[in-house]
Amino acid sequence: MSIFKSKDLDSDSMEETGYHCCSTSCRDRARVMATPISLLWTLLSMLVAASCAFSFMQPYWIIDFEQWNSFGIYSFCYQENHSPDRTVHHHHCRIYGGHFDFSFFPSSAWQASCVLFGGGCAFLCFAAILAITSLCLPSACDKKVALSAGYMQLVAVLIMIAGLIVYPFGLDSRLVSYYCGKTGIFNSGDCHFGWAYMLGIVGTALAMFCPFLAQYTDTKAYGPVCGMESYKPYMPEYSESNVFRPVETEMKVLHYHREEAFL
Repeated sequence: MSIFKSKDLDSDSMEETGYHCCSTSCRDRARVMATPISLLWTLLSMLVAASCAFSFMQPYWIIDFEQWNSFGIYSFCYQENHSPDRTVHHHHCRIYGGHFDFSFFPSSAWQASCVLFGGGCAFLCFAAILAITSLCLPSACDKKVALSAGYMQLVAVLIMIAGLIVYPFGLDSRLVSYYCGKTGIFNSGDCHFGWAYMLGIVGTALAMFCPFLAQYTDTKAYGPVCGMESYKPYMPEYSESNVFRPVETEMKVLHYHREEAFL
């Protein structure tokens, strides 16, 4: 039997904490305290969701550094010269066709890439919200929420990888060839893959760790949460009389029986 006891906690609570908690509200907070792994998973989920969504919205997946023309999944930027000596430049960015419509996309590959990568970003953002929510839930529910978010992140990673692979198939479109010269599948011609496309690759690569971390986000807290001074192990009171006297009495009895045996 353990020497640690508490008059305020039952045996199950003592096995879970091992300390005397200062109040009932303290015990409630202990049930939802996040572990370092759950905090890391939540922060990483927020990071990859923000980076991939930001990458998706940028028109800098393909860049022409000479004319400063660029192309994204659903938008593009171009430069105009309005002065006779061609010294005044105006940079314009707009959605293909002036408004969002898949029929105005330069290539069907970019249509597929928009659906795949954009859908993956939506899944990552929703999973990040679930990750934040799991930190506020009791231990009976947080694990289920974390696992659901982890599976959602796994699906997001798979479809975003597919979107990144499909996107270069649209480089052979007429619009890209007009600004970038002779282009083809996985051949950007005079243009280059931009920082937004690279950010999407990095964000997707980091997102691969999220489903793995989601498997180990047990948010039960083991230890004090109300201050170390409020946690004191309970020790049974004892004195020299009630500890050593029974031992002395037992030794006398054994000595008496030995004498009787020799007689």
